[in-house]
Amino acid sequence: MSTPLEEFRSYWADRPLGYHFDVVRYSKQAEFLDWVQSERAARPMAERRGEDGPWRIAREVIEAQLRVDLPCAYVHDGPFWLELAECGGCLDDEWFGRVVDCCRGNLGDLMLSGADREALYELRAGAISSGLELEKLEVKEALDARLRRKIALALETMDEAACGLLRAVPFTGIEWLVQACRCAAALASPPQSSQKNPLLHLRRAAVAKLASSALEPDEVACLPKLLEGFDSKALVLVVEHSKEGGPAIRRLLEKKPGFKELLVLQDHLREGMPGERRVEYVENPPESGEFEVHELQQLMDEVPAELVEWFCESLATAEEAMVLNAVKGTNRARLDAALKRHGQMALKAYSLLPLPADGPSREAEVQRRYVQIDEFLKGSKRFGSERQANNRICGEVALQNLARHAGYHDADELFFDIESKSAAGAGLSFEEDGCRAFLEFDCAGPSLAIEKWGKALKSVPAAMKKSPAFKELKATRDLLKDQGRRFRRALEIRMTSGASFERRHFDALWRAPLLRGLISSLVFLRADGQCGLPGEDGESLVTVDGRRISLGDGPLIIAHAIHLEHNGGLAAWRNLCFATGLVQAIKQVFREFYVVTSAEEATSPESFRFAGHRVASSPLGGMLKNRGWTTKGISHEPEPKKHFRSLGVIAKLCLEECGYYLAETESVVTGAVSFLALDGRLLDLDEVPATIFSEVMRDLDLFVSVAHTVGGAGSPSAELMAQRFELLRGLVGRLKLPGVSLDGHFARIEGQLATYRVHLASGAVFLGEGRHLCIVPETSWKQPPDLYLPFLEEDDRRIAEIFSKILMLSKDTAIKDPQILSQIAAAKGGIRE
Repeated sequence: MSTPLEEFRSYWADRPLGYHFDVVRYSKQAEFLDWVQSERAARPMAERRGEDGPWRIAREVIEAQLRVDLPCAYVHDGPFWLELAECGGCLDDEWFGRVVDCCRGNLGDLMLSGADREALYELRAGAISSGLELEKLEVKEALDARLRRKIALALETMDEAACGLLRAVPFTGIEWLVQACRCAAALASPPQSSQKNPLLHLRRAAVAKLASSALEPDEVACLPKLLEGFDSKALVLVVEHSKEGGPAIRRLLEKKPGFKELLVLQDHLREGMPGERRVEYVENPPESGEFEVHELQQLMDEVPAELVEWFCESLATAEEAMVLNAVKGTNRARLDAALKRHGQMALKAYSLLPLPADGPSREAEVQRRYVQIDEFLKGSKRFGSERQANNRICGEVALQNLARHAGYHDADELFFDIESKSAAGAGLSFEEDGCRAFLEFDCAGPSLAIEKWGKALKSVPAAMKKSPAFKELKATRDLLKDQGRRFRRALEIRMTSGASFERRHFDALWRAPLLRGLISSLVFLRADGQCGLPGEDGESLVTVDGRRISLGDGPLIIAHAIHLEHNGGLAAWRNLCFATGLVQAIKQVFREFYVVTSAEEATSPESFRFAGHRVASSPLGGMLKNRGWTTKGISHEPEPKKHFRSLGVIAKLCLEECGYYLAETESVVTGAVSFLALDGRLLDLDEVPATIFSEVMRDLDLFVSVAHTVGGAGSPSAELMAQRFELLRGLVGRLKLPGVSLDGHFARIEGQLATYRVHLASGAVFLGEGRHLCIVPETSWKQPPDLYLPFLEEDDRRIAEIFSKILMLSKDTAIKDPQILSQIAAAKGGIRE
């Protein structure tokens, strides 16, 4: 009969090399464990080392595993295996070091990463059976000694593996800060470029980790004496990473010629690229990288040229070096190449390249860079929605950099100036054989008109159609139409953000016929609170009661509906629109507006007005993008945000029941809305500018009413219904439609064939009090020419559709559609449907 030891050895001998030694599956586990325990009880384990027994087999297993360098998962397998290893004399420093070297991802990484060595000891102690205490193993000191030896080797070699170790271990004490300065000295001289040395960023990161060693107050007091002999460049490499010692090191550096100015330049760069400071290359947030060229150039001029060169080569991140070299004008070719790869930081730095001093050349170069930024944004359409959103933000930063560099107040002023010059310089007319073709402008943009001997023609003469000049005029019209859409969007953004126009800026807009047609339909607000429409002379404003007041020399803003409501003039402006037939380029006077309610004051700084709505993810994603929201969030979870940079506010929407990206789930649930300052501070709702609060709530109203799911809450808000009610009441009154009245959320129409009700939110039509009348607009539906709206139809197609149905049903005897007529007849009992 074989002994338990023989059976144990036989079991192991049948397993292939590297086989996971699973005692749990050993058929005679209980019998074997009892035998091992009895053997242990007979004599101390120390006396058994070297003798034949289960512990020797344990050592053979471990050594076999180490020879083939296989992961030692058995280290985690419980008390039995670890006890056998200890009994075999394997738990010494040498054995544990060998196991650690091949156990990546297991207990060894806990020690090498320095996560918490005490936790490692406790884990090992808990995994070893009773009777084998941690102190008796005497491995703690061995582990500490081994770790220190590895750190010393890492400091000596500074290779990739060593840098990884140094970056992971937590350091405490002044010795490590001094060691960081020694290592930094090797990196600081001679200058090393990360392009030439790919390990440089790893080495700098290791130095940063050493320099971040926590210091006691008495150690900080010793720093000036300890660091007195170090090279100043080495100290620059470590100063920003030492929390306690940084101020003392900075005072040392400020005594050295040129280094005080270098630190100021470094601080300025870091402020322009917010976020956690890291030595290794990490792409900066898309909103970073906004700089004033003249300010940067002034700071660079105060630093010795050789120090600036060393900073770019040895200390600056890739983005910082790109910015400084752009200001110096030494990396234009690199930026051009990076732009072809759609590099975001390259686009921002591209705007900082030196501009020609000559007037015409300077203007042409600004125009060229403006076009380059525009082409960059157009090329972003091939990317995903998140990349497109980030590129759009990068484009805004690049335009802002270019605007300030070129002497403009902001990016909008640059946009309007360049685009208005382009529009003003376009060929707007030509004459041929007594016929004159020309472009007319109104709030909708350009349109083509033909005259012969001063009389308007309805069609283009055949001979003129073949004229190259006519084809060029049509191309100009199409170009200006595209410009007009961009202008309208830019004007709406300025209205919603409250951004102002300087007087010279307004005058430039007025000189361009295209822009004059747009802004002449908008109500402008002066700083003193008076408002009006621009007069024909471009020098005055016409108030709602017909008075003419000067534009003034101060800034002007496009009045928001909430401004007109606060001034008490909103109703009067709406009545003026109906009385004069004014059509506005953007939805201004009849724009929905939202104010903070008492319920929201109680829940401030969060608003739950539109929380709890289940909305479909796909249409929500499209609307977020169209309304200027980004969806990048923490841990890849969507966290929609909308930036109002001119006023320093960020709106944030919480989404619930969503995945790591928006389209991962079919629907999500809307949560609370909050507002933050650019520094991340949460704002109370009464601190948020009224126009921003209103616009964010308007967006959310749109989202939950359009993207609602079946069974979800999709009813429009009270603000939306009130605006539509007022608008339709004015339209009905203007046309004096007989038999049409408004009742709550419905328009009631007493027709000749039947009585109808049209819902003011959905546009659904009902016969009498209940039966639905199906009237489906054509896909290519256009606003009827006789249908007046005080804004362009594309700003609110639903209200245009609703009113067109009211018009049609008020004259139901003129309806020709057989399907509609059959439904009406069936409802009256005339025929079966």
